Amino acid sequence: MKLSQSYRSALRFFIYYYFNNTLGFKSGISKLTELDYVKEMNEMPSNLETMFAIFSNNIEMDATGKVLNFDYSIKRASQFVTTCLYDEDIYVVEPSFEEWEIELH
Repeated sequence: MKLSQSYRSALRFFIYYYFNNTLGFKSGISKLTELDYVKEMNEMPSNLETMFAIFSNNIEMDATGKVLNFDYSIKRASQFVTTCLYDEDIYVVEPSFEEWEIELH
């Protein structure tokens, strides 16, 4: 079985938003529009790994492979990026990440 066209498209757009430094605009997290987060995140590859895990672990699809919650998955991944760049007194993730969200496969 191959990944669905809908998932491949969602992944492509997620990568596009990330590398164009526009996750903040897409997710609505204004803190991400203030920094060049790509440069900062590239200094810690394990953070990139976790960001992709959060995006992938949150994706939901129907029986045909259609992605149902692209915006939510982007928001959760964006929240993680924001936590990598700002102290807890500046940005707090709501709701907190659950173990299954950050699990690497």
